[in-house]
Amino acid sequence: MNITLLNRPDLFLKAASQFLQCLKMTNDRVGRRKWLASLLAGLLFFTLCGIWPGAAAAPVLAHIGKRTVIVGHTVVFDADAITNVSLRRTYSLVNAPAGTYIDPRGGSFRWTPQTPGVFTFGVKVTEDSPEALSDEKQVTINVLDIYANDTIRINAGGKDYITADGRKFKADAYFTATNPRTSAIKNGDILNTTDDELYRSGRSSPEFAYRMPVPDGEYNVVLHFAEIWFGAPGGRKGQRRFNVYINNVRKLDEFDITAHAGGAMTATQVTIPVTITSGVINIRFYLGSADIPRLAALEVLMTNRITKVSLPAIADSYVRSDHYADTNYGSADSLFVKSGKNKARAYIKFSLAGLGQVTSAKLRIYGSCNCLYSSGLIVRGINDDRWTENEITWNNAPTDVTGYSSHTVVTDNPKYHDLDVTEFIQQQINGDGIATLLLEWIARDTRSNYNSRENSLNPPQLLIYTDSPVNSNMRINQESESAVSFLEAKQEKSVIYPNPVQRQFSITFSEKHTGNISLNIINQQGRSIHVGIVEKSIAASKAEIDISNLAISKGVHMLQIQSETKTEVVKLLIAE
Repeated sequence: MNITLLNRPDLFLKAASQFLQCLKMTNDRVGRRKWLASLLAGLLFFTLCGIWPGAAAAPVLAHIGKRTVIVGHTVVFDADAITNVSLRRTYSLVNAPAGTYIDPRGGSFRWTPQTPGVFTFGVKVTEDSPEALSDEKQVTINVLDIYANDTIRINAGGKDYITADGRKFKADAYFTATNPRTSAIKNGDILNTTDDELYRSGRSSPEFAYRMPVPDGEYNVVLHFAEIWFGAPGGRKGQRRFNVYINNVRKLDEFDITAHAGGAMTATQVTIPVTITSGVINIRFYLGSADIPRLAALEVLMTNRITKVSLPAIADSYVRSDHYADTNYGSADSLFVKSGKNKARAYIKFSLAGLGQVTSAKLRIYGSCNCLYSSGLIVRGINDDRWTENEITWNNAPTDVTGYSSHTVVTDNPKYHDLDVTEFIQQQINGDGIATLLLEWIARDTRSNYNSRENSLNPPQLLIYTDSPVNSNMRINQESESAVSFLEAKQEKSVIYPNPVQRQFSITFSEKHTGNISLNIINQQGRSIHVGIVEKSIAASKAEIDISNLAISKGVHMLQIQSETKTEVVKLLIAE
């Protein structure tokens, strides 16, 4: 459809007039009927699409609802809206907490809250049209304390219940199902327990789930069962079989309650150890080969707490083949990955200094692909860490992959992508303490882009989960300076956290700064606002900066950092 006609009713009417003139000039009756049929089809198309000139329809934002998360974990969702197909849409946030972000084009939302509480704000979509029609939905995020939910007990399909030994099971919570059902009996002796009431009721549906926010850690998931439907007498094995998944991993296959308990009307428990690093435990029950799943109660019990460490990249760049094989892209604010002609790969380097035992490791990158359909991104481990950000090219880039690889699906919607790199990181901790990851694209003749560490928004991160103490003096931002001395790297750039900022932020200065350091914020009009002076800073020191008393508008600014030995400029995003 010609977008010019949609935005210019006068041109639309002129085109329609010319169409009718052609109809009049057609003497043949059959030809005239064909012209008329074409005209009616066109009018019907405009009407059904809701794009008749002067009859613009407001966009409709899909329901988002409530979210619950543990402090320090990330809330992610994708806002979506029904809009005029010919118009672009822009997503925004209304009265949102500091640090929240939504992609204006893709609608991908992300926020890592640092304080507990209940936060309600708006998500808005606006059509890029003269009328600027919009729709807004409220979102509520309940942020729980870091120590909340390390012990959860739920009476599935039942009320609050206290067991004979004092354990408190809450009434059914965190439950979802497309066709929710419960089943219960009023009486009857349940063998192998003194808590008969706990097992006389339960959830029983073709498919259901319990999705619970929990702190990162190692847990025992205890599932309580009793077969009360196919009960005694006459209960036999094989009448009920189902599957249980925890965080997308099958833990029980064709589980038979009667067989496991040794008979019907008998309590039995299954304990499943799991490690949680996502802040969520999701227990799903699916149909098996007989009847439907059933659950009496569940317990989620932490056995060991896990610490999450977020490491920034110490170097990154992409390289290109063919005519660009000798070109360096180390200063680019994005990482370009492409297959086919003019192939492009990306390299990201992290320091693992100060880390001990790693339970889990994930590469987190933000980006999207320029493709019609979803495609695959592969991450591989590289042993040779001697490359440098400002020197690496296609011709000198390391290619000695370790054999380790992980992959994820990428679409044209910009968002974060997490790739599991646990095995490779564990190997590198026991090696030289430096990890290089290589990004490659699967789909031919398409490309994808990801934010680099030079980007002020959503740079690459290595998420480390460990149950061992973390060295607080670990150097997490160092770059190789030569092929010989890459283990003696220096922090090239100063780092701001958090960014976006509201009233205060922390800054870790580049190791190249010495002496007094002057800080100035430069706005979009070029006006300089003096922040203050950090006195006699030593290399790579950290300072807490308060800007609450400064008149600084919301938006993108530049922070000028000047010392006796170095001057640099870092992007600074000021939130409301």
